[in-house]
Amino acid sequence: MSTTTPVSAEYELFIGGQWQPAATGETFERENPATGEPIGRIPRGSEDDADRAVVAAADAHQSRAWQDVPGARKQQLLRGIADWLREHVEGLTALVSAEAGKPVAWARFDVLFAADYFDYYSGLVRDVGGRTIPALRPDLFAYTLKEPAGVAGIITPWNFPLLIAAQKTAPALAAGCPVVLKPAPQTPLTALELARAFEELDFPRGVFNVVTDTGPGSPVGARLCSHPAVAAVSFTGSTGTGARVMEACAPTMKRVALECGGKSPMLVHDDADLEAAVDGALFGIFFNTGQVCNASSRVLLHDSIADEFLSLFVERAGRLRVGKPTSEDTQIGPLISREQMERVLSYVELGKAEGAELVLGGEQIMGDLESGYFVAPTVFDRVDESMRLAQDEVFGPVLAVGRYHDLSEAIERANATPFGLAAGVWTRSIDVADRVTRELNAGMVWVNEWLAMFPETPHGGYGMSGVGREMGPEALHEFQENKTVIQKTGRRELVFA
Repeated sequence: MSTTTPVSAEYELFIGGQWQPAATGETFERENPATGEPIGRIPRGSEDDADRAVVAAADAHQSRAWQDVPGARKQQLLRGIADWLREHVEGLTALVSAEAGKPVAWARFDVLFAADYFDYYSGLVRDVGGRTIPALRPDLFAYTLKEPAGVAGIITPWNFPLLIAAQKTAPALAAGCPVVLKPAPQTPLTALELARAFEELDFPRGVFNVVTDTGPGSPVGARLCSHPAVAAVSFTGSTGTGARVMEACAPTMKRVALECGGKSPMLVHDDADLEAAVDGALFGIFFNTGQVCNASSRVLLHDSIADEFLSLFVERAGRLRVGKPTSEDTQIGPLISREQMERVLSYVELGKAEGAELVLGGEQIMGDLESGYFVAPTVFDRVDESMRLAQDEVFGPVLAVGRYHDLSEAIERANATPFGLAAGVWTRSIDVADRVTRELNAGMVWVNEWLAMFPETPHGGYGMSGVGREMGPEALHEFQENKTVIQKTGRRELVFA
C-alpha cells in the first residue's frame, strides 16, 4: 500500500474470501473532509450483498472452518494481522487521515492501537475456556464450555474507523465467530484495506467479510440485525440508532452489544492540580475534534477554582493548532462532514439561546481552511443541567462548563443525564476520589486522568450509553454461548423403581 493518500481508488466488497462488486453494480464516492476532494469509490451494498456475506460466514461456522483451527494457529493468524497493520502503518495512516479528517499523528494512533487489539486477543485465543464446578455430589462432575455464538455482525462508526473495527473483530474471532463487518458509510476505506490483510494471510474463506453501504437507512446494517443466521450484533454509534439495532435484533433473540452516546462529566475539585486538570480537559474534549463517545464534554468546577481553571483553559485552547490533517503539527482537524459541522454550529446557537455564556470560539474557521469542515475550539460557561447543551451529545469541539458548591451537588449534577459512559475527577484526596468513583453512574471512571484506555480494560456504559462490554476478556463473552455439562459417574440410583 502506498504511503501517499489514495485518490479516487476503486474498491469492491470482500465476501467469502473474494473481491466482488455490489449486486446492483452501484457505487458511491467518499470525500476528504479537510478538502472536499474525492478519495475513493465504494460499492453501494444492499440486502442481497449482506445475505451473501452472512451465508459465507455461516458456512464457515457450520463447517467449523475457523472454530476447529488449532489454538496455536489461530494465535499466529491474529498476531499476523497485528504485524500486517504495523508493516503498513504509514499507508493506513494516510488513509485514515484522508477519510476521517484526523491529524496524521492521531491517525497513526488509530492504526497502531488497532494492531494492539489483535495482539491482545491473539494472546487470549489459546485460553478461551470454561470452568469446573466441584462438590456437587461425589458421583457428579460438572463443567462449563465456552462456545462461539455463531456469525457476528459488526457495525462500526466513523470516528475511529480502523481502531473500532479491530476492537470488535479481534474478540469475535478469538471467541471463534466468523465476522461480517459493516463500516460507516463515511469511512469505509480502512475496513476494505483491513480485508486485504485477511486475504494475504490466508484465513479460511468466509471468516472475515466486509460489506459497505451508504445512508440513509443502512440496508446492510438492518439486514445483519434481522438475518436469522446472525447470532450476535456488536454496534457502536448514536443512542437512537442503538435502540433501533436492539429492536431489530429482538425478533431473532440475537446477542446484542451496544456502545452508544455519552455526555461524560469531569469533576475538578478544589484541591486539584489545576495545570494537570486543564491539560486533561483539553485533551478530553478536543482530541479527535471532540468526535469521541467518552469525550469530557461537561466539566464541573468547584466554585473556588472555577475562574482560575477557566482562564487557564481558554488561554491554552486558544493556542491549539487547528489545521490540515496532513501536517504532523496539527492538533485539531475538521469534523467528518458538512452535516456534522452544521449540527455542531446549531448547538452553538442553541447554547447562546439557552443563556450559556460563550467564552471562546463558536464559529466555522474560514480562510485557508474554508474548503473543509473546521470549527474553532468552543467553550461555554455557566451551563446547567436544564440546558440541552448539558444533555445532548454534540460530538464536536464544544465544552460545557458548570460550577458547583460541594461534592454532593457535583455528583448529583454529574449523574443528571440519561448517559453513563465515562466520568472522572481531579483531586488530591483519596477520600474524594473513592466517593466519586463509587457514586458516579458510569462504566469507566478516571481519577486524575482522561481517555487512558487499553485493550485489557473493559469499556461500556450505564443507562442510555449501551449494554455489554468491549475490550478486556469481557469482550469475548459478547460472542460466546455458555454450555453447562453435568456428568454422572457410576450407576444411577433408581428413583422411580
